Amino acid sequence: MTSALGESIWSQLAAATQTRTAFTLVQVGTAGPDGPQVRAMILRAVTAPHLFLATDRRTPKVAALLADPRIAITGWDPDQQVQLRLRGTAELVEDPTTLAQAWASFGPGTRALFTAPAPAGTPLSAAPGRDDAEPVERFGWLRVRVTEIDHLDLAGPEQRRHLLRQEDDWDPVPIVP
Repeated sequence: MTSALGESIWSQLAAATQTRTAFTLVQVGTAGPDGPQVRAMILRAVTAPHLFLATDRRTPKVAALLADPRIAITGWDPDQQVQLRLRGTAELVEDPTTLAQAWASFGPGTRALFTAPAPAGTPLSAAPGRDDAEPVERFGWLRVRVTEIDHLDLAGPEQRRHLLRQEDDWDPVPIVP
């Protein structure tokens, strides 16, 4: 990574996985059979150029990403007046060692999210009353390969916007805000 801005962005994203920051909760967009869907997700790990998100394998978002891996992620820091828009592709991690390490990093509260017998959004009338699956079997670990970052800085008298692409070694190109 050659640019100070690129390093700063990746550092801020990594910090959001260690302590709660404005970029801990991001908005994630996918394209599914019923059109675009956006939902809030917690950024769990960062190893540039990858972001990692936890999900329930049974959700429509996983099926949508398997059919069309394109993904968009947006974060907003109101204190710094900075918006990040990231684009890339997502895949469901299947490596058992990686999955076990990710699962082990979660506390009881996060693990409890995977105890429901049906995925989030299922009507209660359609949810089974009991499910013998282990919570870890429902756990999905999404690896997002970020290929583009749109950085918009609204602080100060002039708005500044830069486009950074992995193929350009995250070298920022000024663009019209």
